Amino acid sequence: MKLAKNLALDWYLIAFAGLLIIIGLVTIYSLTLGSVDISLLYGQIRVAIFGLLLGLIMAFIGHRHYRSASPVLFMIGLLLLAAVLLVGTKTFGAQRWISLGTFQLQPSEPMKLFLILALARFLQSRQSKFRPTDFVLSLFIIGLPVILTLLEPDLGTALVLVAISFFMLLAAKISNRYWLAIAILSLFTLPIAYLNLEPYQLDRIKTFLSPASDPFGAGYNVLQSLIAVGNGGIFGQGFGQGTQSQLNFLPVAHTDFIFAGAAEAVGLVGAVIVLLIFTGLISRALVVGRRSTDDFGFFVSVGIAAMWFIQLTVNVGMNLGMAPVTGITLPFVSHGGSSLLVNLASVGILLSISRQSEFSARS
Repeated sequence: MKLAKNLALDWYLIAFAGLLIIIGLVTIYSLTLGSVDISLLYGQIRVAIFGLLLGLIMAFIGHRHYRSASPVLFMIGLLLLAAVLLVGTKTFGAQRWISLGTFQLQPSEPMKLFLILALARFLQSRQSKFRPTDFVLSLFIIGLPVILTLLEPDLGTALVLVAISFFMLLAAKISNRYWLAIAILSLFTLPIAYLNLEPYQLDRIKTFLSPASDPFGAGYNVLQSLIAVGNGGIFGQGFGQGTQSQLNFLPVAHTDFIFAGAAEAVGLVGAVIVLLIFTGLISRALVVGRRSTDDFGFFVSVGIAAMWFIQLTVNVGMNLGMAPVTGITLPFVSHGGSSLLVNLASVGILLSISRQSEFSARS
């Protein structure tokens, strides 16, 4: 009986995450079939195995230990973001990766989880009374990683960090006067941010508003993505069969535009199934938060659910021409070691919170 209690896991979370990983691996295999890029699949499999082991270990660590470690993890995240600006690898005009031999670490990915943990700890400690000084401190906690991420520059991830924080503050039910302050602050900062965008970032916004205005330039990626989705029809062309993905018309099909590549292969029916699996995963994270025995577990669960929801919405949106191209990957599915490890670590933390709730319910 005691062994059964110690092994209690939320199998819904595990099943949803596992299905998405399998979908990602199959799609990457399909997109790299007959290509030298098949090594991308082997690399993703290695990361997935390591990430699954990491998540399982993290599931059996009490979630209150993550609360204690959150300030240190947050500082490590900030140091990594600063380090990438000094020694990072520059690709496509952005300096976002630190080379660790065969592995390319993208510090902004773990920073998402570190911010969630740090902000959850802060909000829990101020839950009884959220004062103006606490509001300023919360903006400071959020602002530091956002500014460092913008300097890379990585506007997409910076906006994800802001959006995650927005949902967590919403869950904390802060006073309306603070929301008014956020609105006023946004009115001042957004124009400044827009004026400091890189030329390629401005092109992406213009392309979003009118993709057909530059079909062989800035609008090429989005138009090819839309063609791939349309080619999928109702039931898809089959894995390894789509013309857009197999003939390399679809750019970065294994990362940013993997949803379009999958939709071409499995069609509307398959794409809807993928979205339903994501819906199940995000809903389950919220269920874990609702059942949590403390506010820290609740805020962490909301933050992780928000992270997955935002990235899903943005990635699918840009694949369908409904959002600007930002380089945001599809959680668990897109190729990317840093992203997959962070997502599996997030599952591990959710499993830890869920286990604690199960023990409390049975005791």
